Amino acid sequence: MNTKVMKLSHSIYQRLLNKVWELTTMKYYKVSFKSCGKDLRIAKGVIIEGLSNIEMGDNVYIGPGSIIYSTEASLTIGDNFLAGPRLTIITGDHKFDVVGKTIAETKKRQLIG
Repeated sequence: MNTKVMKLSHSIYQRLLNKVWELTTMKYYKVSFKSCGKDLRIAKGVIIEGLSNIEMGDNVYIGPGSIIYSTEASLTIGDNFLAGPRLTIITGDHKFDVVGKTIAETKKRQLIG
């Protein structure tokens, strides 16, 4: 197989993978968020947990390798948000207002949001 044919085959394969991603994972994300605006784009390889606690605005892009975990606390990502690769967002549900004690020492949990 010559190089030109191999490049064309690779290009077609990449477009097919992107379409599968769009029709499966992206569709799943869009219907699973607490709310989701227009033109949400999430790169392949992104990990998002706690979808029902996450609100996405309009024109949002999450770059490749990003991780978003929403615990019991809610997370809102507003309009026109653009994140490059490897963004990490982790919401918390622990008390943070107890001076002089570590998170492990505070027994009562608090919702942040």
